[in-house]
Amino acid sequence: MIRKNLPQNLKDYFDDIDSITDFSQCEILQKINFILFTLTLYRLPDLYNVNDKNESIYVYSLTIGKKKRPVVCATDILGGVFKWNNTTKHATANYPIAFINAICCILFKRWNAFILTTYNKGMFDDGDTPENFALALKNVAYNNIQAVRFIKTLETTDCDRIYAIGVSLGALTMEGTYAIEDSYKKAVIIIGGYPVTSIITDSEEGMVRNFYDRMYKLYGALAPMMIHEAIKEIEDTYKYAPGEGIFQILMSNKDESVPSIYQKYYSEVIKAKEVLALPYISLFAIGELKNGHYQTLLYYSYLIYRSLKFLGRD
Repeated sequence: MIRKNLPQNLKDYFDDIDSITDFSQCEILQKINFILFTLTLYRLPDLYNVNDKNESIYVYSLTIGKKKRPVVCATDILGGVFKWNNTTKHATANYPIAFINAICCILFKRWNAFILTTYNKGMFDDGDTPENFALALKNVAYNNIQAVRFIKTLETTDCDRIYAIGVSLGALTMEGTYAIEDSYKKAVIIIGGYPVTSIITDSEEGMVRNFYDRMYKLYGALAPMMIHEAIKEIEDTYKYAPGEGIFQILMSNKDESVPSIYQKYYSEVIKAKEVLALPYISLFAIGELKNGHYQTLLYYSYLIYRSLKFLGRD
């Protein structure tokens, strides 16, 4: 259900989310029994159409036994969004971080987990308009909500304890999803930021940079304003996320992908229960690690520990 604290204009914007209730057409594509857990791949029909595309949603569910357990949505760097290759015309998923998060939930907390993947439907590449980008963001939120509502129908799900961990773009998409959807009790937001328009304008991440450069070629100096107008409804949802359920992890400086200043702005918006600022380590500033965004990987074992500790603290 949509969170009660959203203002009416945002409830109207997301009003058709509450029609997502029918999972009779979902199917199991694959089921693999490992020693410690079972991995099941589900295909869900997409109930929200963007840009005349209706592609299936795929959910990897990792479960331990048949008991009801807490569940974590382990969103990845790309937030469950497929990367689209314009040369091969194929979508490829990029979710190693998601599987690390999911397996750690199983090993260290004996919780279940799930991972969402879906076709990008406009995320950065599908049509050079801010409106298409806004539709893509809305679709990502809808797909996440559809996935968590499906997970709630499984007998192994403790519906009172459903959590989320989002990293990078996965954090950006989870921010909006967590603010809208009341199924999630808590969320860990790792190097996500606000406002989205400023992140798009200033980010040096290749995919984001290319998107903004195309916007600028089309609209010139008006590009930031047009992007802001297109996504302001989605961006406004962040302000209504229940901060007492959020653990925010940010990079203190030198993040070129989600500039650190916007991670700090996000702290002011959400008023997170806990905030952890990671120091930039100049000693490791070589190659990709020159960008503080990727220095997060140096801390990742510690971040998993802190994340699970926060989520498990009732």
